[in-house]
Amino acid sequence: RQRLHHRLKPSWLKHLARGESGLPPGGRRVPCAGECDGSSDGAGMVSAQGGPMMEPLPSRPFPGFRWTSLARCGTGTGGRRGEQIHGWAPFSEPFLKGEIVCLERKANAQNYHAEVMGPVFGPESGALAGMQAVRPLEVDDAGSTAIVEPRKMARVLPPTDPRVLLMADTTSFRRMAKTQVGLGDAVLEIGCALGACTRILERRAGIAVGVDLSEDLVLQARRLQPQCRFEWMDFFEEPARLDALWSELCGRGRLKIFVDIGGDRAAADVCRVLAALGGVAVRRPTERPALVVVKSRELAAAAEAAACDKNGVLVAPDKWWAQVA
Repeated sequence: RQRLHHRLKPSWLKHLARGESGLPPGGRRVPCAGECDGSSDGAGMVSAQGGPMMEPLPSRPFPGFRWTSLARCGTGTGGRRGEQIHGWAPFSEPFLKGEIVCLERKANAQNYHAEVMGPVFGPESGALAGMQAVRPLEVDDAGSTAIVEPRKMARVLPPTDPRVLLMADTTSFRRMAKTQVGLGDAVLEIGCALGACTRILERRAGIAVGVDLSEDLVLQARRLQPQCRFEWMDFFEEPARLDALWSELCGRGRLKIFVDIGGDRAAADVCRVLAALGGVAVRRPTERPALVVVKSRELAAAAEAAACDKNGVLVAPDKWWAQVA
């Protein structure tokens, strides 16, 4: 805990000590708990264990989004080897004509998005049986046709069906970064830490910006990942900077948000961050993100225990939010 407090921005510790939520007017305080183990991408973003006790947040952010528990989604095939992955059903075959998919290659830098051109080839196609034709969108030979195995493709969730994806582990979080982000996207990563996931996002997106509350972590990230952009920001105290960055990214592509403030953080801490981000979406209704990806063990566990439909979508997300926040 001493190491954590040494890393945190003094102004953040100050408003934690006062019990300030940093939310827009009308926002109420929530419990602050959870201790940082320093192992996740988002170490150092919110308060250490023993923070002020607060009341529930007023309402669920991103109300028009489908809140989805990845753990409640079925198993599907994916990855560069086409293996079975728990929670991967929304992203796996079958793929319909016109859908956008990500072709997973041996290296993340070689992944690219493509448009499905038609159904899977049948037995009459000989050597092509079981394969599917796609049109690459992000490589030099864009416009040509490639023949690939569907089990090595991942569905890219359409922006017309915005979601908040909840997951517990780093592997799933980074798999989303590798498959759900393309050159037409602008990504805001909250809790970048040393920039390991930011590096993945930067290779896939048109632009990616990592944000962290810890100045020390941001300085280290800039040294370790000089090709990436990092911002030291306490958006609870500097909402105007967050608004400006949000608007800048929306001007560069479809906004997608990745949140990892530490996998062991209390659900209430993660909810505070989501509420602050949701506040920006309310203030800028024409600049709504297309996707929000959240890594949090406690929040993911709460979603897994909630009532979900067969696709892992929370049936009563407002009631669930009132309980966890």
